[in-house]
Amino acid sequence: MSEFEPEQTDRRVKLVHSRLGMVSLGLAIAAALSFLGCFVLMAVVVANNPTLAESNLEADELTTSMVIAVLLVLLAMICALFGFIFGLISIFIKQRRKLFPMLGTALNTTMLVLIFGLGLLGLLLQN
Repeated sequence: MSEFEPEQTDRRVKLVHSRLGMVSLGLAIAAALSFLGCFVLMAVVVANNPTLAESNLEADELTTSMVIAVLLVLLAMICALFGFIFGLISIFIKQRRKLFPMLGTALNTTMLVLIFGLGLLGLLLQN
């Protein structure tokens, strides 16, 4: 070995999981549970009041359950948006594993597309 060549050692850097990636995945799970809770709540409301699905809703007919369902969708959207941002940030952090950031970013993107897609579908199907 010459004096100009660095010594070859077998040191491997042990990569740790990204904490922001874990937060991103946690927010994706929270968004999915919030969105699922919204659908369960609305299914219970419609099952208990069958005429509600057939009639056009007026402003005075809004119940507490519907307001809670809308707030759950907003909570899901906010969680998914922050999770998406945290996932993107943690993907580009060096010396970290990328499993949790990629899972979190993928699930949060799916949640955002699903929420915006259903919102757009609701706007298009209005009479």
